[in-house]
Amino acid sequence: MASFPYDKVLSSFLPPMKTAETSRTFEWLYAAATFCFTFGLFLDGWAHNHLSSALETFFTPWHGVFYAGFLVTAIMLIGWVLARRSKVDSLIDAIPVGHGLSVAGLA
Repeated sequence: MASFPYDKVLSSFLPPMKTAETSRTFEWLYAAATFCFTFGLFLDGWAHNHLSSALETFFTPWHGVFYAGFLVTAIMLIGWVLARRSKVDSLIDAIPVGHGLSVAGLA
């Protein structure tokens, strides 16, 4: 069974882009930060479902883990894009390959 050549069809409609490559270290650190962000989300959801009487304030440890994870991922991604901005023609070209939706989510 032959597969449909999506990449050839898409490349005929889209202009070629210069893409910003990342390092393996950046990807591992970003994966760890994303794990902390996702773990914080589930931890906060668990706390809301099981400890609803104790959640009288916004400043809880569960919110702290969640928002710290978000802050670290946001700072890493924005820092990478801004650091690569001088090496490419436009800000869009500075976005690392595979991280376009992450940048869109920060906007």
